[in-house]
Amino acid sequence: MSRRYWVFYIILAVLYVATGLVVCAELTEGFFRFNATHWLSLATIVGVVTGWAITSVVTLYNARRQHTIQVLLQSRLSPAYQQRMRDIATVYPTIPAIKKIAVGDWNDPAKLEGLEGIKYLLNYFEFVAIGIDVGDLDEKNDAPITGWNRSHAHRHGG
Repeated sequence: MSRRYWVFYIILAVLYVATGLVVCAELTEGFFRFNATHWLSLATIVGVVTGWAITSVVTLYNARRQHTIQVLLQSRLSPAYQQRMRDIATVYPTIPAIKKIAVGDWNDPAKLEGLEGIKYLLNYFEFVAIGIDVGDLDEKNDAPITGWNRSHAHRHGG
């Protein structure tokens, strides 16, 4: 949450610096001639703006998480995705043993649907990776849904 919400952090920093300057000027010079009501008003303003900024950051963070879950679940549950996964499972079954793609498979018309399904799956993972890179999707929430950890894949060449 650090880089994404920099505007709110700047607002809080400006608020706290300005409040510090006002407090210093009042305590050292009596510049504003604050009474108890003024101090209470200053504390209330600082508290309200701080609460607004924190609430906004939490709301944006939760909205991003919800968006990630919605996008990934809707794409995984789509009929096109399901059909492509069935095509892959038909041509390249994993039970009882994983059947790997061979070099000659790209020219075999009988395996065309399975290969198209694999292309679809790779495009799906590319969509997820780009969504994470541009900040549209949250990486912490995509791994449980996709079963794929992008940082793990980068470290291990996958």
